[in-house]
Amino acid sequence: MATEYKTDNNKENSKSDESNVLVRIFTSTIFLIIAFISSNLYLQIIIAVFSKLFKYGVKFRYNHVTSFPVESRYWNVFRITSIYLNAPVVCLLTGAILFFIVLHNNNFSNRFRLFVFWLVVCLVNVFLSHLLFAPMGLRAESVTFYLTFAVVGTWMGFSFAAMAVFAGLSIIATVVWGVFLGKELGSFSQSSRFSPSIKSKILLAVQLYLIPLVLASIPLLILSTAANFQPTIIVILNLWLLGVGIFIRSSSYTAAASLRF
Repeated sequence: MATEYKTDNNKENSKSDESNVLVRIFTSTIFLIIAFISSNLYLQIIIAVFSKLFKYGVKFRYNHVTSFPVESRYWNVFRITSIYLNAPVVCLLTGAILFFIVLHNNNFSNRFRLFVFWLVVCLVNVFLSHLLFAPMGLRAESVTFYLTFAVVGTWMGFSFAAMAVFAGLSIIATVVWGVFLGKELGSFSQSSRFSPSIKSKILLAVQLYLIPLVLASIPLLILSTAANFQPTIIVILNLWLLGVGIFIRSSSYTAAASLRF
């Protein structure tokens, strides 16, 4: 009887664990989709606000903001820099503020902190990914990539080689940022269900980052337009690059890994 009881109890625990895993994956996926959309809208809103400050007309869309008039005689380096450089920088600073105020505050629930984690990831990724594809949009060589840093680089006379250096630095920064975030994922481990091992940390990263990124990529690409499709691919690919850093951290350091959701 005792053996049967233990067997039934193990089965129930196994089903409960599987159910918890699915909930964690689903929750993280939804949070990623919301954070990705929110960060993109935030970038466009900042561009629109700065454009309005200079009394430009604005055509606002989820995927892109156009400031009118578009003729170059109505623009100068100061205005271009104020609008198209400040926008991704504000995204970066907002992500940093949320990181220090919320992620390190244990007074917030794990679910809320997980959402803020994704919001921080996506806001910082706006800055890094736009810097990554900037060389491709330099001097409007590709209209779809003629955004933020590419616009600024064109007006400031940067060469393709110079912008490529910044793009290379963004790749390094993304991986390093991922290594740093690998530690932050461990902050969601609170119980003793998982042993303090590298395997546990990798499992944590898979459930909270890798699988949600795979699942979220499809609807995020569907939401993009033909004009915005290629930049969206780069932004998502940069999230994968960030994941490389996370898995480097996860596979190199042992720590107790579990979740309470």
